[in-house]
Amino acid sequence: MLGILVLGLLALGAWTQVRPWLSVKGVTPEQLERWRQQGPVVVADLRSVEEFNRGHLDGSVSVPWRRLRQQHECWSPEDRVVLVCRTGYRSLQAVRFLQTRHFRDVHWLKGGMLGWAGHCVSDLEPMATRVQL
Repeated sequence: MLGILVLGLLALGAWTQVRPWLSVKGVTPEQLERWRQQGPVVVADLRSVEEFNRGHLDGSVSVPWRRLRQQHECWSPEDRVVLVCRTGYRSLQAVRFLQTRHFRDVHWLKGGMLGWAGHCVSDLEPMATRVQL
């Protein structure tokens, strides 16, 4: 009986750690393309400035991960925001951060830039639109 109780408590503890991540919405490259055609979408690239300068999504803004806490104040919590990083890990974490700041329509790009590159390499902007440090 004690063993069942301990297992139940462990399961409850695990659930409280996993549950917040279930509300995080990922978007596929195809969905992002459709959204961008339908109306304004803030596409924030969380990679370093150097990574951004090597190639980024057309119309995205460079918001290195370490500056997200300050720069998110430029957006409205009503904006549709899609966060992008190299693989999706940083952007997934950033979605949770923005949700705690009352952003309701915030998403992460599934697969990150690696996923996008596999989907549509031609949408990467060349280095001509570099961000200055």
